[in-house]
Amino acid sequence: MEAPYSEHDEPMSPYRRLADATVHEVRNALNAMAIHLEVLADRFDEAEEEAQVGSVAALRVQIGRIESIMRRFHGLACPPVEEGRVALSELVYQVAEACHHDARRHSVAVEIDLSPVSVEGRLPALTEAVLRTVLRGIQEFRGGQLRISLVADGTDALLSLTGQSANRIDLRLSGTSAGPRS
Repeated sequence: MEAPYSEHDEPMSPYRRLADATVHEVRNALNAMAIHLEVLADRFDEAEEEAQVGSVAALRVQIGRIESIMRRFHGLACPPVEEGRVALSELVYQVAEACHHDARRHSVAVEIDLSPVSVEGRLPALTEAVLRTVLRGIQEFRGGQLRISLVADGTDALLSLTGQSANRIDLRLSGTSAGPRS
């Protein structure tokens, strides 16, 4: 059943709805596994407990890891739609962390240098612009180094991705818009 929204609300995009539903279902499964793991741990007798405690602890760690990954994914895939002050430095860091696997897969060593920068804007649009730019940088600078930097530029912000050979991708982030630096 869809959550109701007023005529003034922005309806969820199909991808956002899919991401939201996926995260919900994975979290339900993780919660069920965590509950059953606790029941299982309580059923061990003392002789079995020593042998099983390592396995139970390892499973708890992995459940927590998956929960953390899903929370990060949900935050990026389904950010709040209202306009407001966006802490870009935090957003860029979260995107870089989320793209870590892709960077590793393309043999890209990522260095992050972020100044604390915020702009007024819509988080979904800014998230998409930063994500597309970071993924493009990973693709273009594969097999090398990628330096991600963010600096204030007047009332705007400038996101720069620089490769080993000084090739560079710049993205100006201003208010509710984002675009290549002119």
